[in-house]
Amino acid sequence: VVSSFDFSALTTGGVVAGGVGIAPVTSGSFSFTAAAPTNYNGRTGTNLLSATFTGGALTGLIGGSVASYINSEPPGTVTFTSDFLDFDQSTARDFAIAINAINPLLVADPSGIAGFAGTASGTFGADAVSGNPAIVPEPASWALMIIGFGMVGGVARRRPLVPATAS
Repeated sequence: VVSSFDFSALTTGGVVAGGVGIAPVTSGSFSFTAAAPTNYNGRTGTNLLSATFTGGALTGLIGGSVASYINSEPPGTVTFTSDFLDFDQSTARDFAIAINAINPLLVADPSGIAGFAGTASGTFGADAVSGNPAIVPEPASWALMIIGFGMVGGVARRRPLVPATAS
C-alpha cells in the first residue's frame, strides 16, 4: 500500500542536559494515510491510522540527526482513529516514534526544539478489541493444556523412587 506519514507536535520549554534536548509536548497529531482507497477486512478507506495526543516528550541529541517521541495514555492522552480498526473500547494507548535523517540538525531554542524534518518509523499499541472482548480459550487450547498436564503427571508417576539414605 502506497502511503504517507505526517507527524506534528507542539513543544514548549524544555531542557538540555549533557547535550540531550528534552522537550515536553503539549499537543500534536499524526496520520498514516493510504494514497488510494484500500480494502481490508470488508472495509474501505484511506485512514490507516491517525491520532491526536497531548503529553509525552521529544528527545534527541542537540546537533544530531536523530530524535524520538514517546507517549502513553495515561499520563498523556492518545486518541486513535482508523477506517479499519475500532478503538471505542480501548483504554490503554501508546506509541513511540523514532526520527532520523533530521534536517536541519536538531537545535534547541527558547520555545523548545526548533522545527525540523526527518524520516520516521514507529510502533503503536492499544488494547483494541473486536467482537466479544471476553477471553476464553478455544477447545483445542483446553485439550492441549489437559494433555500436557496428563503427560507431566504420567512422567512424575513413572519416575522411580530413590530411597533416602542416612549417613
